[in-house]
Amino acid sequence: MIFDTGERNLPPVFLLHAFPLDHQMWFSQVEALRGQCRVIAPDFQSTGGVLLEHLVDDVFTLQDELGTGPAVFVGLSMGGYVALRAIERDASRFKGLILCDTRAEADSNAAKIKRADSIRFIRTAGVERYIDDFLKNVLAPGTFTKFPELVGRIREIARSRSADSVCSVLIALAARTDTSAVLPQIRVPTLLLGGEQDALTPPPVLQKIQAQIPRSEMRLIPDAGHFPNMENPSAFNREITRFISQVIAYS
Repeated sequence: MIFDTGERNLPPVFLLHAFPLDHQMWFSQVEALRGQCRVIAPDFQSTGGVLLEHLVDDVFTLQDELGTGPAVFVGLSMGGYVALRAIERDASRFKGLILCDTRAEADSNAAKIKRADSIRFIRTAGVERYIDDFLKNVLAPGTFTKFPELVGRIREIARSRSADSVCSVLIALAARTDTSAVLPQIRVPTLLLGGEQDALTPPPVLQKIQAQIPRSEMRLIPDAGHFPNMENPSAFNREITRFISQVIAYS
């Protein structure tokens, strides 16, 4: 599934989704960017044997098929992993970069073991139980009390994936490469965004990335955890529209 909206002559923006969601996580950003950009939000493949390298291949192929030329890439969590590996492979495809709630390091041994434990849990307890536990760990506590309908929507999107699909992506995440070396080489305008209450990739993780990318900037989204684009869309959209407008103006 590929969501592609906006006039073809508008500046292109690729929205790269997080695990275990899909392009639907960007519904608020699509509306915020409407009329300003051509917004392209692909769903990553999640079949058996897929690796993060293949997801980068897919993004490049899509960019070529659509004929967008250099674009602004917005990647959240897993989408950030894809964006960082993509710019490491071919920086000429980028006009700007927004990294959200992500990290450059590959999984540590402990993190790989945790992903293996997650796969074991999914195989025994089911993907629904895994998704419920996952969301409890990644969303801000206030999101559950203030926005139960949003939590339900996120849960519905995540639960639409099969157990095999979720396990396949967990393996791909565990096998991804470290992209730390590319950070000092990034020359396009870069914005780091993160939820203030993100327990999965807390602010110090983003600060470490920001410190290594020349002339980058960082903003924290209040009242949000790992999915700030959905938990506090007004604040998130304000930052990305401001940044993208600046990139367009100076490109």
